[in-house]
Amino acid sequence: MRPGMVTSGLVTGGVPNRDSVPRTLMPGEFVLKRSAVNVIGRDTLNRMNAMGAGVMAKAPPVEPA
Repeated sequence: MRPGMVTSGLVTGGVPNRDSVPRTLMPGEFVLKRSAVNVIGRDTLNRMNAMGAGVMAKAPPVEPA
């Protein structure tokens, strides 16, 4: 299994600057553009994923604005 597939995180491999890494996603998962990852930061996104399994999973849903 390649990094970023099961445990979340950065996806590696493929051809640079092209959509070249196929993914099978589950309903409710969210994919970000590389530019968004660069702005938000990998460390922040890793912390968000870690929280999602605990604190954030128990939070009430937020209605879209």
